[in-house]
Amino acid sequence: MPPNRRRHDAVGRRSGHPTQPPDSPHRPRSDGEEPGPLTITSIHRDRSVTLTGRTGVVQLPADYVTDHMELGYAQTSHATQGRTFDVGLLLVDSPIDSRGVYTPMTRGREANHAYVVTEDNQTSLDVLTQTLARDWIDQPAVARRLDLNPVRQQQLEPLLPGEAEEIDELMQRARQRIAERQERKKRIERTLDRGA
Repeated sequence: MPPNRRRHDAVGRRSGHPTQPPDSPHRPRSDGEEPGPLTITSIHRDRSVTLTGRTGVVQLPADYVTDHMELGYAQTSHATQGRTFDVGLLLVDSPIDSRGVYTPMTRGREANHAYVVTEDNQTSLDVLTQTLARDWIDQPAVARRLDLNPVRQQQLEPLLPGEAEEIDELMQRARQRIAERQERKKRIERTLDRGA
């Protein structure tokens, strides 16, 4: 980690290294759960740092921090879910769907900014409009593959009479099952919350 770390900086472990030294009481739990996001709360004269995370507080020696930790500013949009930052920054440099925009663009307390890479005659508004219209999670992988390969899409045969209605009926039943399962999950969570 660079020596110019400051209080309130977010930090994370480098890939392949434990989050804390082997003798730390704040190592990941035996079920493998990581301690989550860590924030520098103190920097000491000997350059060791005190970190605060979901599982508690730990002081790490300067050499360990330098060798195994890095600043945690850049994260995937999914990793930001449930976190809050002073300012949220989003880089849109490849196709993403509406969820890939919504999550990071709602993380900033004071502001959220999107930086959009454009190609040819596109404007950033064109790219964001296309992004917000995408909803990949509701598409089967086969449909998604066809969307990404327009040549293959043109080779499809037209639907036979009645097939469109059959597909619509199957989709409606699938949506109904999903809604039922989501409602069941909510009931279970409410029951568990009452029991806690």
